Formats: sequence, C-alpha cells, structure tokens
Amino acid sequence: MNDLNLHWQPWSKVAACMGTLLHPPHRLLFIANPGNAGDALIASATWQFFEDLGMRPTQARIRDIRRGDTVIYGGGGNLIPLYQDARSAMETSLKVGVNRFVLLPHTIRGHQELLSSLDARFTLFGRDEATLQHLATHASAAQWDMAPDMALGIDVGRLQHRVAMLPWRWTWGWTGLRRSRRARYQGWKSLSDLILPDTRGHLAVFRSDQEATHQRGPIEQDLSGLYHSDLRDRDECDAVATWFLHIIARAFSVSTDRLHVAIGANALHRPACLFDNNYGKNHAVMRAFPSLAPHVSLCFPAFNTA
Repeated sequence: MNDLNLHWQPWSKVAACMGTLLHPPHRLLFIANPGNAGDALIASATWQFFEDLGMRPTQARIRDIRRGDTVIYGGGGNLIPLYQDARSAMETSLKVGVNRFVLLPHTIRGHQELLSSLDARFTLFGRDEATLQHLATHASAAQWDMAPDMALGIDVGRLQHRVAMLPWRWTWGWTGLRRSRRARYQGWKSLSDLILPDTRGHLAVFRSDQEATHQRGPIEQDLSGLYHSDLRDRDECDAVATWFLHIIARAFSVSTDRLHVAIGANALHRPACLFDNNYGKNHAVMRAFPSLAPHVSLCFPAFNTA
C-alpha cells in the first residue's frame, strides 16, 4: 500500500485499517452507500482515497456478498432507524460469513440488536461523538473508532480533471447504459440547473425529506434530494458530484440543512451556514472535525422557508 499523503492524515485510522485488507482470502468488495447527490460526493472522495492507497476493490451490491469476502461499505448516514441499506449489508455479511466488514465513517443511531450481534470481524467508523458513545454501549464485541466524513477529503480539481477525461457518454447522456438511469441523470441536471442563487449571490438549499427540521423545503430546490441512485459506478458518482459542485459554485455563499451541500461549499471555499437536521447529525459531524471545514458555520435556530 502506498504511504498515506498529508492530505489524508485525518483519515490515518481508516488507512491503517485498509492496510489490513490488502490480501483478503477471497474478494475485496466496495459497496457505495446508495442515496442522493451528496452521497455521490462521499463515494467520489472514497474512490480518491482508495486510489491514493493503491487499493482496487471491486464495485458490488449487497446481493453480491459471498462467504469469505472482505466488504467495505461506503460512508454516510444510513445506519439509523430511517434507513435499511447499511443494516442489510451487515446482516447479509453475518449470514454468509464474511472474512471482514468495514463500515466507513457513518452516523449511527438505533439498530442496537444488530450492533450487539457483531464480532471482531466488523470494524465501524463513526463520524461524530454521539456515534462513538452509541457503539461503546451496543457494539462491544466489534472494533470501532472515529474518522471524518470522507467527503471532507474531496480533491475538487482532481475530480473535475477525471470527469473531463471520461467518455462523452458520462457527461452528456450515458449512452449505452440503462435508459432509466440515463433519463434520471439528465432529468436531475435539467432540474438542478434551475437552482440559482439570489440577486446577492446567496444559495439556499433545504431538505424536502423526512430528515427536515419542522417545515420542509421545496423539492425543486433540494439539490441533493432531486437525485437518487445506488451509486454502483465510480464514473456515475464522479459525474454527479461534479455537477453537484458546479451548482454550488455559482453562489458566493450558502445556507442549508444538507450536510454535503455545506461540505461541497467548504471544498469550494464558499462560506456556508449549516442548520441541523432533525436528529442532530449535521452539527455533530461538524463539531467532531471543525478544522476540516473552516468555511462552515453552525447556524441556529432551525430554518424557516416561509
């Protein structure tokens, strides 16, 4: 494995864990956390991380997990009662008998019975203090530690360069892929292109889903939530992440309760006012590693879309 460069030093614990996975007895699989455009940004940063470590895991789905596999599951906020994807990956891994399972930096709430069933083959990285306290209480037999959200390490210039080198089908229509996926991507680009900063150059993006605090924002302005995919292909993740950042880059400043809109703004050196979501995820993640997000301010009280 290549030496960890200075850029990834805050993720040194994750890199050390990756170093133990280099020669698995069977396959080394990476399952990206499915979700929205913000999740694509996480996945893109994760692929950069793998590349810098000299790792080449196979892109996979939960149903691909077999006995003896070593599974890396992408970071995000999926292991909470609202969602089941990360839980399903872990339950499948337990059932079939994997060699190792690594959960990249996640917010974890609930799922106590599952956590208590995990053993030392499972390594879980939390991205906030509340997650670590939860793991200490309920996942005593597993291995766990804290690390920043992977998207905080995104190299924007490198991402843009890679997308510029992709075959034209990825940036203009994904010719040759499933018609539904191509239509979804093109539709999201068209809709999100209408999300514009106001006359002062300020962009407001607020959640339109179940994690919204109080009043939900309008779906047509929810840059992250307008897109959804299983994110199984790196090229897809990179194309989506690049357009996601393109929309944010048109603003001089941002206010949002979408964690990865704020992280994207930070990567672009745009000041972002980040409101919390309905269970405290946003502020918890930012409080854990404030030095990695110098352009993000925590804002109170909850936003008002009126």
